[in-house]
Amino acid sequence: MADSVFEHVVFIVGAGHSLSAKAPSTRELTEWIVDGGGPVDRSEWLEGEKDVLRVVRDHLTVKDTPNPTYESIYTWLWTRYFSDDPTMYRVAWDSEDPFSAIGLGPRNEIAKMAYCALRRIEDGVRKALEDDQLNVLDVPHLAVEAVEDGDVQSLTLITLNHDRLLERCLPQRAGPGPAYDDGFEGSLDGCGRWDTRSGSTARNWECPVQLIKIHGSVDWWSPTGWNDGGLVYRSIECPKDKGCVERPLFLVGTGPKLFQSSNLVFARQILDAGYALARATCVITVGYGFGDVRMNSLWEGASNLNNRDKRDSGHRFPTLAIDPSKDRVLDRLKNLKRAGKLDELFERADIPADFLECEAKDADWFLCKERLVELHGRCE
Repeated sequence: MADSVFEHVVFIVGAGHSLSAKAPSTRELTEWIVDGGGPVDRSEWLEGEKDVLRVVRDHLTVKDTPNPTYESIYTWLWTRYFSDDPTMYRVAWDSEDPFSAIGLGPRNEIAKMAYCALRRIEDGVRKALEDDQLNVLDVPHLAVEAVEDGDVQSLTLITLNHDRLLERCLPQRAGPGPAYDDGFEGSLDGCGRWDTRSGSTARNWECPVQLIKIHGSVDWWSPTGWNDGGLVYRSIECPKDKGCVERPLFLVGTGPKLFQSSNLVFARQILDAGYALARATCVITVGYGFGDVRMNSLWEGASNLNNRDKRDSGHRFPTLAIDPSKDRVLDRLKNLKRAGKLDELFERADIPADFLECEAKDADWFLCKERLVELHGRCE
């Protein structure tokens, strides 16, 4: 039974995975970006840009968001800034200028400043997640232990995080070839290249370890920006000689994440994540609070696909959730106005799922294996 459970292992890695490595919480990062502090240097930011962030944060606090985050601020600005674009989703304002309505001034005067504020949020996230801000030695060891486990035939790491902690934890080489594949052509410790315009992917699914960064990374760069697709490079430093702008390619806020398929490299991440989940024999979530609509849909859709294809043989994949606890997940979903949806999600997926009540850094891989084998028994 163990062989079948660990044939294709998939990790879904969320923000909680990085907290033990000194990554900031969402609350801390929001404070650093809006009010200053931490490693986020706002000395070159214009006062008008700071005012935009503060006014939108205060507006959301008064309106209906008790704890607005940098992501909700970004989403508010992004939807209004792009509201004239028919390909983006709109928000009804009863014909009133949304910027003037909250005291930012007329749209034609504030639009540029609002756009710059979006970029400042991205700058703050990047600065807080750079390698020198995070302690890789404190990262949970589960993924590395799974890679080294002989029972695991293949392992896919799907992360929603922008940092490079997983890359820094994983070995760079395994025998004559790379230790993992991230879809980019080129060496893992050099400048990688992903040309989405070619219509093909560079990902080598024969490699037993795969890394999928569904929302981008602090070391992805593009000459054209996130909403244009095309050519993407993976490099610790911005490859200016490739014509790339000095702003990494990653997604912040609900709007860009929902419309990420407008960029071919992000669309490819969705397809690759869906493929990995469709062939999964077990799934482990680490630091993931089930708050990402697209990730939930990928997981649920793959479980339903597996159920339809494999129900007769009893090989539906079990899911083990590690940090946060179920109570904390429910509290967070309640703040996101999705209370009560977690059990519905698990019920729709119709697979055996459970929570391992411990922090990610304290999770024991062999205990996880025992729980997965036990959950797998419920598939029979």
